Amino acid sequence: MTIIDPPSGWKYGFPKPIPEDRKKDVIPWLIEQGYPKKVIDEYGEYFACRFWDENEEAENPLKDVTRFEVIDHSGDKPGRVLVKHNISVEMSIQDDGKTLKIFISDETKV
Repeated sequence: MTIIDPPSGWKYGFPKPIPEDRKKDVIPWLIEQGYPKKVIDEYGEYFACRFWDENEEAENPLKDVTRFEVIDHSGDKPGRVLVKHNISVEMSIQDDGKTLKIFISDETKV
């Protein structure tokens, strides 16, 4: 699976997998996916995306997680802030490694 990440892609839901059959027409596919044509046009001939391959069979350390907890150790009263059961978890590191996003979904929907 090939992942694509256009400039400032995090604002528009990137990085994300690009279908094999769309690798030859990346620009139209990006626009279909919600990436602004205006941004592409502003870069002109210098518009470029990052691509990398991910092994779909690679071990996902979160695949068996069904409970998610957020523990706040800041302030005067540290403790659990959020507890969710029967969920699936995905994570994404964005903004040049400065933002960690955790996505939780109903386990039955994934």
